[in-house]
Amino acid sequence: MADYAKAASDLKARLDAKARRTANLDTFFEALRVGLSDEAEQANSALTYEGAPTIEFKEGWSSGNIIVITCGTATATVTQDREAPNVAASITSETSEKSVTFIILPDESPVTAQRVSLSPATEPKIEPRAAAATIIEELIASAP
Repeated sequence: MADYAKAASDLKARLDAKARRTANLDTFFEALRVGLSDEAEQANSALTYEGAPTIEFKEGWSSGNIIVITCGTATATVTQDREAPNVAASITSETSEKSVTFIILPDESPVTAQRVSLSPATEPKIEPRAAAATIIEELIASAP
């Protein structure tokens, strides 16, 4: 005889875990968005002082799963892949193209990430603000 109560309980647990994971990924990306804004504000103070191009956000950056920021002719397109789960910043300029990717660790509390590298074991777990600082720094370094 089938145990429908156990099957229903198992299904509910899987659905709850999926909802928690989605909420954690949303929370991380939202914190990254806030971190990018804060880091850009700090960077813009230094860039303005030096007379260099400042960081600007493209329209619509404040919602959705894509954030586009520019500095001079360099552009960073930040996206979230919920299946992997990761956040990737594709940074392009007139002379170069690179990608900065962070694997999100949604089961950590609070949710953290690790930068993808050739030696992942040496990469520290970081919070969204540190990931944002890395993306802003890479964007500025790519700006001619």
